[in-house]
Amino acid sequence: MAAKKGPRGGGKLVRLDVVQDSAVARRLEIGLDMDESIEVFLDSRRALGLRQTTIDLYAAQLGLLRSWATSEGIKGPAEIDSATIRRYVRWAQERGNKGSSINTKIQLTNTFLKFLSEEGHITSAPNAKKIKTDKTIIQSFTEGDVRKLLDPPDSKKADIVEYRDYIIVASLLGTGLRLSSLAAIKISDIDFLTKQIHIRHTKNRKEMILPLSPTLEPILREWIDRAGLEGDDHLIVNRYGQPIHHRSIDDSVKRRCALVGVDKSGVRCSPHTLRHTFAKMAVRNGMDIFTLQHILGHSSIDMVRKYVHLLDSDIAARFTSPLDILKPAKQKGRKAIKFDRR
Repeated sequence: MAAKKGPRGGGKLVRLDVVQDSAVARRLEIGLDMDESIEVFLDSRRALGLRQTTIDLYAAQLGLLRSWATSEGIKGPAEIDSATIRRYVRWAQERGNKGSSINTKIQLTNTFLKFLSEEGHITSAPNAKKIKTDKTIIQSFTEGDVRKLLDPPDSKKADIVEYRDYIIVASLLGTGLRLSSLAAIKISDIDFLTKQIHIRHTKNRKEMILPLSPTLEPILREWIDRAGLEGDDHLIVNRYGQPIHHRSIDDSVKRRCALVGVDKSGVRCSPHTLRHTFAKMAVRNGMDIFTLQHILGHSSIDMVRKYVHLLDSDIAARFTSPLDILKPAKQKGRKAIKFDRR
């Protein structure tokens, strides 16, 4: 049985197994700290096969929770209750976080604590309610903006980056894809004979086939020929022919908007805005909402409705008041009533 000497000046021996057992007991009493619990949670998400982008989102959001908790003197998730989450929400509000961003924090915190509770790391998990938020209308590009964005660059003057930025914008407007799906497309996924694009990387992990727009087809053909792409090459590449990170696509959209002056229109220049513009213009041109749901890759029709709100001009064009339909018949022989204004 192992033993160690006691403090200086004393010859008493202390059993190491007792010390270790006490440490374990103390450890169980305290529970996992924030760093350990976050890593355990992220490992569980990896085991479920979640995409790395989702894991990165979880890590970033839980990192914010950990930093705030540390500043509040909170050592581990066992100390987080409903009141703690409310303080966290107020902190996020004071920082100017939008309602949707705060609700993401609440939802992820609930998921995180529920997992720890189910795994026995904490005794219970609060289920915080999301805050109420104003439903804002997502702005989209006008037809004039779209024409500017799709005006092809001078092939003799534009470098490969400028031309690629144009291809990215044209592809997003022509397909309605998410940027991660576009970044994953390879040349072999495009069938110019059947006029189809095989989308292998989707958010819901369900592959799909999209029609190739007659307008987009020659644009892609010229790009593929100019960039010397073939077979397993990615459609969207850097100047060295290597696939670019999907986050770089966001930068490409911003550059393209700035180049043609669309960035001054007041509309956010992003791949999501292009996706929203695609959805709205598709519906305006007769696409039904169920077809749009399939193309956008949404499992719920409610998600699609967020993309297809009507503009004021659309409402005005379709608005008919019952008063305009049921016009009162003109009554002959009756004089107008005069009011005494004294």
